[in-house]
Amino acid sequence: MKVADYQILLLRESKNVLIEFDYDDISYIGKLKSQYRKLSIVDSVVCSLSKKLNAKIITTDDDFGNIRGIKYLKLEY
Repeated sequence: MKVADYQILLLRESKNVLIEFDYDDISYIGKLKSQYRKLSIVDSVVCSLSKKLNAKIITTDDDFGNIRGIKYLKLEY
């Protein structure tokens, strides 16, 4: 078995969930990034995923505080 085939097998048998982004998700990511210039592209993706799954973001960053419609919990450490 080739390494790539083995890795695909491991991924398929894992408990990981793969989530697809559609055009609306990608558009929302772009709008967030352009509207909130200091927001990283990764944080924009996290926001989109949070919105899509109706989930709360748990973070130590202050980056999510100004984003309308995003639920987050800021942890202090």
